[in-house]
Amino acid sequence: MSGSKVDKCPKCGGEMKRGYISFGTEVRWKDEESQGEEVLTYGSFWGFHKKLEACRCGTCRLVMFHY
Repeated sequence: MSGSKVDKCPKCGGEMKRGYISFGTEVRWKDEESQGEEVLTYGSFWGFHKKLEACRCGTCRLVMFHY
């Protein structure tokens, strides 16, 4: 999240990882340092394909992003 520093999760205080969230037929996550993507959940986002910079807490499953 450009210009925003997020180190700690606002919900649990755990570590937030930086990466990208993308939407298509599912919601996917990609860490900044990894090559592969992880499917977070499936959905139906017809006609909406977007990749957004985000931060994610793996403990409480919170994803934060600006749109």
